[in-house]
Amino acid sequence: IKHGDYKITKPDIDNMQKLLLDCMTKLKFWEDDCQISSLIAEKFHGDIPGIYIKIEKLGAGKWKWKR
Repeated sequence: IKHGDYKITKPDIDNMQKLLLDCMTKLKFWEDDCQISSLIAEKFHGDIPGIYIKIEKLGAGKWKWKR
């Protein structure tokens, strides 16, 4: 295992996401995590443990689903 390799062991990524979103909701980053429209998550090995979070406010009509 080396720096940058994907981590394929526990904890489950979906459980990690749920905990993070619940904590951020409690800290008032948003009213409810149902407001989240997009979420990308990866687990990988690194020298420094941590979480990288990028939040962007979506304006009305900014994103539209196209078929």
